[in-house]
Amino acid sequence: MTRNTRSVVLPLGLERSLAEGHRWVYREHVPPGFQAEAGSWVEVTCGAFRGFALFEPSSAIALRIYSETAVPDARWFQAATQRAWELRAAVRSTETDAFRLLNGEGDGMPGIVADVYGPFCVLLAYSPSSETLLPEIARAISKLQRFKGIVGRGSGEPGLRALIGDLPPGSFPIREHGIKHRVELHVGQKTGLFLDHRENRVWLGARCHGQTLLNLFSYTGAFSLHALKGGASSVTSVDLAAPACEAARENFRLNGFDPENHPIVAEDVNKFLAASEKSFDIIVSDPPSFAKEKKQREGALRAYTRLHTLALRRVKPGGLFCAASCTAQIGEDDFLETLARAGREAGVRLQVIHRGGQATDHPWQIGHLESRYLKFYGLRVSRRA
Repeated sequence: MTRNTRSVVLPLGLERSLAEGHRWVYREHVPPGFQAEAGSWVEVTCGAFRGFALFEPSSAIALRIYSETAVPDARWFQAATQRAWELRAAVRSTETDAFRLLNGEGDGMPGIVADVYGPFCVLLAYSPSSETLLPEIARAISKLQRFKGIVGRGSGEPGLRALIGDLPPGSFPIREHGIKHRVELHVGQKTGLFLDHRENRVWLGARCHGQTLLNLFSYTGAFSLHALKGGASSVTSVDLAAPACEAARENFRLNGFDPENHPIVAEDVNKFLAASEKSFDIIVSDPPSFAKEKKQREGALRAYTRLHTLALRRVKPGGLFCAASCTAQIGEDDFLETLARAGREAGVRLQVIHRGGQATDHPWQIGHLESRYLKFYGLRVSRRA
């Protein structure tokens, strides 16, 4: 990790957002002609604000601010990872050994994510410059707990590389609130399991006793497993990806549930809903992101409205619809508007009984709202009176 430090003075218009905790400086706000090595530390001054940022020459985000006191060194990274570890103490006490240890900007390490899966820790870097920090962060993490392996994945790398210790096996089981879940860190989406929904899954499971449930975009069956643990009478899981469906069947068997008794369907969700004549007590919808860029935003809103409309038509009167969105380009108000439109088109009333979001091991800074991306609503569905 380079120690070369340059300095830059930023436009005064950024002072308030930086002082309130925003951690990004976009390229258009960096003075023309400023140059520094990729991965070098830059002292940032903006009015009364002073900070130290990692420079990225090839990204729209040119500077990611890590510290407001000094250039981060080994002691700084050790202290930051220790704070993050202590913050997750409650998660580690719940028969759970898979959780997010570092949540990027939310834990003061922009562009870096660290997820723990049992005896392994997976570090992700979201830019080439952030990738240069992985060895230092791995050394800090190794002092928190004895891991069998700490591995890394760079911004342009599909595979894992060992940073400390061993690479993980092809697949192995982890626990989430006592539920076993097999993860495949080498090929899985994100780092193998959507950890951010942990608390939403617990909330849902507590409401499933004796209920029929339809899990849309089920991936490897995490919501389905919590529903079955909560006593659901029947669970149907739908996902377009056949490998994910097969992984869900394996997870069912791992927890003592017979997948033959609970259909797991490899099919397009919208087509499934349009063709289905069956109704369910509970439907949960957790699609992948519908928009990666702002120009895709309007199409994403239409996609959410259509999906919600089709799903609401299959919820029994008095039943529950759980709607989720991980699309950062769609704000909470706009997401609620898609639900309101869908309720009108489906001819039902929607009563909000729960507002969730990302789990507590996915913290976000109050001044950096981009880190607050996950929306989750529990809605009671009723006929219009």
